[in-house]
Amino acid sequence: MANSVSRTNARMTDDAPQAPASWEAARPACSTYELLSRVWSRDGDRIAATMIPTGNPDDGDLRISRAALLKRVNRAANLFASIGVGPEDGVATLLPSGIDALVVSFGAQAAGIVAPLNPLLRVSELEHLIRLSGSRILVASSDPALGMWEKATQLAARLPDLRLFSVGPAMPETEDFDRACAAFDGGRLAFARAILPSDIAAYIHTGGTTGMPKLARITHDNFLYGAWAQSRNWGFGEDDVILSALPLFHVSGLATLATVPLSVGAEVVFLSATGFRNPEIVASFWRIVEIYRGSFSAFVPTIAATLTAIPAGGADLSSLATIMIGGAAPPVDTIRRLKAHVPADIVVTYGQTECLVGTGNRPGDEIDPMSAGPLSPFMQIAIRAEAKGPDLRTGEAGDILLKGPAVFAGYKGRPPGEGFTEDGWLITGDVGWVDGNGMLFVTGRSKDLIIRSGHNIDPRWVEEAGASHPAVAACAAVGAPDRYAGELPVLYVTLREGAQTAPDEISEWVSARVAERPAAPKQVYIVPSLPVTAVGKIYKPALRLDAAERVARRELAGLMAEGVIEKVAARLDDRRGIVIEVAASPGVAAAMVQARVEAALAGFLLHPQVASPSRAA
Repeated sequence: MANSVSRTNARMTDDAPQAPASWEAARPACSTYELLSRVWSRDGDRIAATMIPTGNPDDGDLRISRAALLKRVNRAANLFASIGVGPEDGVATLLPSGIDALVVSFGAQAAGIVAPLNPLLRVSELEHLIRLSGSRILVASSDPALGMWEKATQLAARLPDLRLFSVGPAMPETEDFDRACAAFDGGRLAFARAILPSDIAAYIHTGGTTGMPKLARITHDNFLYGAWAQSRNWGFGEDDVILSALPLFHVSGLATLATVPLSVGAEVVFLSATGFRNPEIVASFWRIVEIYRGSFSAFVPTIAATLTAIPAGGADLSSLATIMIGGAAPPVDTIRRLKAHVPADIVVTYGQTECLVGTGNRPGDEIDPMSAGPLSPFMQIAIRAEAKGPDLRTGEAGDILLKGPAVFAGYKGRPPGEGFTEDGWLITGDVGWVDGNGMLFVTGRSKDLIIRSGHNIDPRWVEEAGASHPAVAACAAVGAPDRYAGELPVLYVTLREGAQTAPDEISEWVSARVAERPAAPKQVYIVPSLPVTAVGKIYKPALRLDAAERVARRELAGLMAEGVIEKVAARLDDRRGIVIEVAASPGVAAAMVQARVEAALAGFLLHPQVASPSRAA
């Protein structure tokens, strides 16, 4: 099919003297350690990383030079190697974002494989991930303010062979990580290991759809490609200062906002241990830009919308050259307000745990805010109606499939080929289309994951907890649009015959039983029946539309009460995603209403469309 969508991109930045013929010719190193140690070995006094512990820059910060960071990474790697960590061994971490997490992560990657854990997971899920990773070491924060140490000690009790190290206040009968590292040489690696690009560097857990978290096997080559492609695409250099608010257990935090800038000698500033979950960071963000002369940061669309509502207060934001938005296509209004707030280029990217980077705009590009940009160099894309089917024509929407050096090496402990087509394409689980210029437009998801502030939530966690309630006959969890988090889990429930209960009672029941706090449903809707397909499977697209419509009705209730609008409905558009159709009241001009509706729904991943009553009927 001549004009079907199956593309390869070997483009380079405009200032590149010559495009390499392949990724193998472009690859800058064989491992993350080789790449980073090369940078940290020069100009050792330059700052590599900074931490703002409280989130308020007035409270001070912690800083580390390149030379000091390399010395700490070497000591960590030597410690791990001395206690038996090899190329196929995991080192589990339960740490907040910051300098300590960098040291442990890159030290573990030099000796073996880092397995960072989300501290919001329940102990049973953490135990599952540690067992799956094969980790015999857990490095955990003992800071009482973070609440991680209690889980760490529970894990050590459940896993007798687990060797536990503390980072922070000394704990009784526990090895202190920094004290243990101090016994080792920081000038070099004291062990021999020839790391191959295909070796696994990290196990990153992801929600998936099997009911328990899965471990994605991320290779050194994946990290190397991400560092090379994104640093070139964004023009990173040694004078850049990257403001990072994403957790290092998330692939974007570890790769995009850590490995990528550090690989070219840029400074990374960690915005407290909890990033944008810390209200101080949200309130102080524009001052932080001014104080640290931040040149780059990354948000999900809902955080971008939140920050545009925070007055800059006269702060000098001229250093902030680029803002990356990922996780979902941002609403047009969010882009407009962000550009009015700060004189930065806005770039939109598309990637996931299983593919570090698939597409992305460059600073200075004219972008369609609905587009995730063109393919990254040496990546390939196909759009298909079915995984086994033919490629669709340009402009037709279907499942997004990817190939290339950013694609992961499969799931740990899962059957070979899971998540891939028979002909080797990664099944992203997302739906979209590609235009005639090769720009990708992501319009929805074919898989059920709920993505809350960039964090994957498996709906089965919520559904299994809901189904255990004695009054529940059937239930289904979906994501409802949220201005701050992007999506929040909501649960639709039908009751057993004769059963009586209230939504709040079910919500409390489920919240006490889900795997992690973010998975607790924010709303429970008791309904007469759930929509099903012809074969009886619950039809979640209809529930997603219902959840979006409920949110839109709530936000537009004021306009409804004024008599300005009279009808609100949600529908799915192949090209734009969820569209909220609003009917203006008789005698009210649709054009006049549009601006007020857009303002009411600003920040939500929804696309309002106002029509006159006759057109909306």
